[in-house]
Amino acid sequence: MKTSRLKTRLPASFLAAFLLSCGNSVVEKGATCLRLGDYTGAAAFFEKALQRNPADYDARVGMGKALLQRVAANEGDSSDWKAALTHLEAARSLSAGAELDGLLAEAWTRRARMVLDTRDTLAALDALTRAIERNPEAGVPLNLAGIIYFRRGSDTRAATLFSKALEFDDTNAEARFNLGMVYYHQGKLLQARRQWMKALEQRPEDPDILYWFARAEKEARE
Repeated sequence: MKTSRLKTRLPASFLAAFLLSCGNSVVEKGATCLRLGDYTGAAAFFEKALQRNPADYDARVGMGKALLQRVAANEGDSSDWKAALTHLEAARSLSAGAELDGLLAEAWTRRARMVLDTRDTLAALDALTRAIERNPEAGVPLNLAGIIYFRRGSDTRAATLFSKALEFDDTNAEARFNLGMVYYHQGKLLQARRQWMKALEQRPEDPDILYWFARAEKEARE
């Protein structure tokens, strides 16, 4: 008796759903590896998902996070940094959102700190500019960029960046202290003293703020 053969041709919609399901399963495995701290396994799963669908948003974000973990473990491998940021920026082109922008701002800021260790201020400023573009309200990159400009002799640009950081968070003691340093450097003693006094409200035991505030008080009396 001749047995009937099962049909192998399935509707296109079913195949699409099946492939999507497989892809999601792979991404979920990658996400599980990420939660466990296994960045190597995570990267392998996300890479597999991206081979199937390069426009997989979750896989792009996951790969970026996995590579950032690898950067931290390997003390800042440059190629991993570039690859991580490429994946995260690609994910942003697929679907922009506050959470991803926050992650990108943090990643670009960390990149800036790393290149600053090699005294590459131009690359650091480029990375900080990208961080600020992704999250204009992020105080850390605004403050760090201000420090770089101040050290390069651009007092006006530095003051603008510190002031902008304070617009978004007036409790940012670092930005307020640094703004005071710009004023002091410009010979504006009373304005510097005013900033340091406010900074002390946030950091009453900070030795640097205490020192410069006391110095301003002494110079004001002389």
